[in-house]
Amino acid sequence: MIQKAIHDNSGAISEALLACPINSPLELEVLAGSHVYRLRTRLVGIDVPNVLLLRYGADQSWQDARHAIEAGQPVVLRMVNEIGQCQVLAFRSTLGVSTKVPRKWLTVRFPETIEAANMREQKRIRVNFGCYIEFGDSGEKLAMGDIIDLSSKGCRIATALEQPINDGSNIHVRFKGDHSHLSLPGIVRNSSHDAQGRILQGIQFESLSPELRAGLTEVMLANY
Repeated sequence: MIQKAIHDNSGAISEALLACPINSPLELEVLAGSHVYRLRTRLVGIDVPNVLLLRYGADQSWQDARHAIEAGQPVVLRMVNEIGQCQVLAFRSTLGVSTKVPRKWLTVRFPETIEAANMREQKRIRVNFGCYIEFGDSGEKLAMGDIIDLSSKGCRIATALEQPINDGSNIHVRFKGDHSHLSLPGIVRNSSHDAQGRILQGIQFESLSPELRAGLTEVMLANY
């Protein structure tokens, strides 16, 4: 069971938020009527107890949401403090105003309550991403499969292989789709079968670069 804590006093909220380093990854959900825009961004600064300052994005998702980014718009913000227990903080708030023309930063009003959970202590997050399993550093594709759960330390993959990949094999797990830039090195640690007869392979991530670690954190944050 995921252990969570809820902070509802200004001192605890300020302490939790100020512990997050500048440039920490965030996911901003803009709640525009029946549509939710999910935007990736980074923390620029915090003005306690008034606002959080976020980087204004330039990718297509930000362009699509531009009409909904206005003062008072309800949002849900999730951010990660990768120091220590890799804590996820989540809260509801509203947008302040964007600054500068062209826009460079965006403000979110300081929350009244936040929820916190330690990613390194929790069970794996259930996901469903297509992936390639590649051999070592060669990029040779061994199989296609689906990532069915994910954590900061590893993942589990379901494949239709006739035989499991040997335990101890060095592989890369390359995501398909929106996260195809991520190719995570790991070691096969165990195998089993599910009810459909698919082979399930446990993967322990190894030697992730800061860039890959940040990419993995963003994927987990988006599916938390």
